[in-house]
Amino acid sequence: MRISAEVSWYDLFSRGARDWLRHNEKVREAVKQRLPHLITAPDVLTRSGGGTVLVPVRLLEHARFRLRDPEFEAGAGQGAGAPGEILRPGHPKAGADEGGARGGTAEGEVSFVLEIKIDDILDWLWDEMRLPELKPKQSSAAEDAEYVREGLDKRGARSRLDRRRTVKEAVKRRAIQEHPTPFT
Repeated sequence: MRISAEVSWYDLFSRGARDWLRHNEKVREAVKQRLPHLITAPDVLTRSGGGTVLVPVRLLEHARFRLRDPEFEAGAGQGAGAPGEILRPGHPKAGADEGGARGGTAEGEVSFVLEIKIDDILDWLWDEMRLPELKPKQSSAAEDAEYVREGLDKRGARSRLDRRRTVKEAVKRRAIQEHPTPFT
């Protein structure tokens, strides 16, 4: 890394924070794009507090190329091998174990768990459904200075005011359907 007088010291030390913020933003965008699929998956976990949802996300492993060791000398394909000869055994097929009920000895799939606030999920779903923002109707009657909601009703104008409950019930309905219609 080359340090010049034109680069301020703050830029040198804030690079990690910028990378972390950029990574978080990319993860949030990816989750937002696949949100209906992720939250209807059977392995979504909720905490007893009810403020967050834990979503396990599978990772793809990147290919890494390794340079050869300088001590190891090998040819470029010449040698005593014959066409069709198996050089090393392949990976055993799934379920090839004798018992079948035991766990395997191979590595499991790599995953990490995202902790997402339920409010963020509801906001993303609300944006994805593209429902119009309803404006209150102008009325000539005198309005009360304070509106107090006395209970919730499943029908009528008051149900439109409770966005969270409406979105939650829509998500629940779609989660139990065999072939749910997409949000868009």
